[in-house]
Amino acid sequence: MTLSTRQEGVVAQLFARVSEITGVSRDRMVSPSREQQAVQARWVAMDALRGFGLSLKQVAGLFNRDHTTVIHAIEKVNQRPDLEMM
Repeated sequence: MTLSTRQEGVVAQLFARVSEITGVSRDRMVSPSREQQAVQARWVAMDALRGFGLSLKQVAGLFNRDHTTVIHAIEKVNQRPDLEMM
């Protein structure tokens, strides 16, 4: 998975913003943790990254997951208005 310099900047800023809003560090977002706070922050980050034009595969790679996990995250955020960029 290769990101452009612009995309790398967007990714870093987005992780920082989600972390600021949720109190969940980037390390916890990309970890295998199933703790609700980490999972919800991960969903929000995945949805937002997809919204910036990254492919499902690119987003999944950032979290060491596959594209179906990203699809699930996007569906969850769309079902839960309280999660839309918290």
